[in-house]
Order: sequence, then structure tokens, then C-alpha cells
Amino acid sequence: MNYGFIGCGNMSGAVIKGALAAGIFSPENVFITEKTPGLAAQKAAESGVLACAGYAEIIAKADVLFIGLKPDVFPGFFAEAAPVFRQSGKPIVSLAAGVSLEKIESLLFAEDKEKGSAFPLIRVMSNLNVALGQGVTATARNAAAPDAMYETVKGLFARLGAVFELEERLFPVFTALAGSGPAFALLFMESLAKGVHRLGMDKKTALEAAARVVLGSAMNCLDGGGAHPWEMIDRVCSPGGTTLEGIYALEKAGFAAAVTGAVESAAIKARG
Repeated sequence: MNYGFIGCGNMSGAVIKGALAAGIFSPENVFITEKTPGLAAQKAAESGVLACAGYAEIIAKADVLFIGLKPDVFPGFFAEAAPVFRQSGKPIVSLAAGVSLEKIESLLFAEDKEKGSAFPLIRVMSNLNVALGQGVTATARNAAAPDAMYETVKGLFARLGAVFELEERLFPVFTALAGSGPAFALLFMESLAKGVHRLGMDKKTALEAAARVVLGSAMNCLDGGGAHPWEMIDRVCSPGGTTLEGIYALEKAGFAAAVTGAVESAAIKARG
């Protein structure tokens, strides 16, 4: 199967990198386009895949087309490219946050008053951790997307991490968790490191130790047999101990409410 990526930004690049590393993609079966042929050639050379001069060429060569464009670019892009997509009938997988399947279909058939038959569309919300095989991905599809293609797309992302099949109405919420969550987790990790750095530990050691603390804690949560995080927190908190003192300081500062508020703000933004 040939895979086409229209727009090879951070998300598309992460999918390609992870899939190549996992042996899911072969470089000769991956095609990309960018704003200009020169930029496409440059990015293709970096990963060893193949560049296409524009959307018409990549639609002709690929069996499934991933759209990695920014949401604000969608209307202008489909105003020009929609007829070629409709003629090809090839499935589209959108990687964009905040662009619904219904919206994409309306852009595809903007010039077709009758709208004809529905177009096969799959929506994916993932994060950059797919590059490491540790992604968290949500999927949804419209009624026209074939079962076999949908299973292929889900299977691809399952090999790059965890996959959750969700109702599309929950995508903004999932975007706040999976899309924005890594930044929130990294901010917490950096703050842990900053705390010990202020107390005299060198920054490099502090960052590595903090990263391993966060990684190990996450693995313990996943492998803990379904234990609630607070159960594991309680195991660490000795009466009158250092951890309990730190937890009290976090709660006093509104840590939990701040994190919940960050997720809610990101979800509101994702709804557009």
C-alpha cells in the first residue's frame, strides 16, 4: 500500500518517523507534498521517502491520503483540490484538530449542489509521541469509510501506541488530553527538575532524573493492575513524611485545579 501525506509538518512527520522505525512503512511507499516542491524534496530527503510536486501527483500515487495541513488552510486547499479528490474516490485521513468529518465533506462537495455520494473519511487525533511508538490516538470515521481501510488505519496507529475509537463529539476533549497533554506533562517534569536545580543539583542531572520519575510513575500506573492513582500516591505518603508535605503544598497552591483548568481551556479552544 502507498501512503500519501499532504502537508508534512510535525504531526505527519512524527507518523512517518514512527512507522518507518517500526517497519510499517517502506520509504518507497511513502509520498509527501508541501507548500513548494523544493520544501517537499528537502523533507523527503531527510526521511528517505518520496516527494511529489503537488496534490494531483500524490493523489494519483497514494492509496490513502493523510491530510496534515493546518485547519485554517483547509478551505483554500479543498476549494482547489476537491474535484481531484472526488474523481479519485481515495480515502482521506485527517490529522487536523478542530476540523470535523462533516466540515471536510462540505468542503469536498462545496461546488456540488447535490453532494452525490458520501466520501470515505477517517479522522485521527494523535500526538507527537507516535514517533517513539508511544502515541495516544483517537479515531472516528464517516459511514462511507470502508471497514478494511478503517481497520488498516487503526492498526497503523495501534503499532505506534494506544488507540481509542471515540464518538467524534469527544474529539475536542481528547485533543486537550492527548494533543496538549504532553506539553502539560513536560511542564510538570521541567518544574520538578527546576525545584531540585534551585536546591543545588546540576540542571542536566535534574532533568534526566525528573524525566525518569515521570516515566516510571506512568508505567507503574499502567501496570498497576487497575489501581487508582491515589492508591499509589498513598503508598508513597508516610505519616508526617516528605511526600505528604509536598502534596499538601501542591494542593494548597491549587495544583489539581490548575491542571484540570488547563485541560478544559484546551478543549474549549479545540472546539473552535
